[in-house]
Amino acid sequence: MSGLSPAANPRLVCVLGMHRSGTSLITRMLNVLGVYLGPDERLMNAQEHNPRGFWEHQLITDLNNAILAQLGGSWDEPPTFFPGWESAPELADLRQKARVVIHEDFAATECWGWKDPRTCLTLRFWQGLLHPMRYLLCLRNPVDVAQSLYRRDGFSAEKSVRLWLTYVASALAHTAGQPRLLLFYEDVMRNPQAELRRLARFVDAPELAEADTTQSAVREFVEEELQHHRTSVIDAADDGRLPFPVRSLYVALRVDAELDRDGVSDRSVSDAMLGDCVNRLGLYAVTAQTELDVQRATMAEREKESRTEVERHARELADKEAEGESARRACDRISRELATTRTGLDRREAELNQVRELRDRLLGDLEAAQARVTAQLMGEGESRRARPSQDICSG
Repeated sequence: MSGLSPAANPRLVCVLGMHRSGTSLITRMLNVLGVYLGPDERLMNAQEHNPRGFWEHQLITDLNNAILAQLGGSWDEPPTFFPGWESAPELADLRQKARVVIHEDFAATECWGWKDPRTCLTLRFWQGLLHPMRYLLCLRNPVDVAQSLYRRDGFSAEKSVRLWLTYVASALAHTAGQPRLLLFYEDVMRNPQAELRRLARFVDAPELAEADTTQSAVREFVEEELQHHRTSVIDAADDGRLPFPVRSLYVALRVDAELDRDGVSDRSVSDAMLGDCVNRLGLYAVTAQTELDVQRATMAEREKESRTEVERHARELADKEAEGESARRACDRISRELATTRTGLDRREAELNQVRELRDRLLGDLEAAQARVTAQLMGEGESRRARPSQDICSG
């Protein structure tokens, strides 16, 4: 955007790179080389996991966070960027705030810059507001980035390398064909003076790299830097935990940085072609990773559906087992009731048999009594018939 700075031809350096990739250290080197980062009171305070300082302009970082949130994401869960998002009306207020920050803190500065890893994702927003920029892409072995993020944030290796790929590929895609320098954190730690010279040439300050004060300052804070993880290029290339798009892009970037070791000028045609290949590989890597993520999401959804189906069958089986258990308890209860009834019937039958025996005995006694009575009656009748004959004879 024109008219933002009264400086005739300001040099503007945008520092890009994935979190935990040495962006703070390298930005500090830029500052020593004369790149203005904003008023001291605007710089982000040091924290536990970055005790040497972040060298980030707090308001720019806040704006980047607000942009990502407005689009429905965050630094560790990047949103989906729809075409033309950087000009969306929803971001108008943030664009105005960004203009104010740029005007108030950098308007009259001949050489200034800023660093925030989130800018890898939001770069299109800033490109619409600023003069053409130079881009410094800070890189680090993705294995070490993942270990550092696990140590700081507890992220899984899978999430960390996916973020590494997203950040690096986005930075490559949005800086293709523009002045750009790749700088590896491992190279800075191994040979800070050589990387300082490369960096100085990139920002048109080669004489500052040779100054004793500059070299002494860089040597001091590089020696203070805490490098917890050191994985070689070969080890990273052979690490089966890294998805192939991540490994291939990382190796291609290492090769490209080695070819560019002497600076960005006077590169051969073949070297320029390699740079174009790196840009394309960055795009292909994102596509491949996106397809892989889609496949993983599909598999996860299918696994979820299968788990839901299994759980449904398990619930149905549990219900049927509960019904069976209830039926078994009912059968047991009925069996107990039948046994009780059978016992009662057996007792009643025994009592009935006793009654029958008593009846039979009483019937027998009755028949015997009747027979005696009958016999007695018959005897008395015969006596009465015989008595008149005797009376006649006696008369």
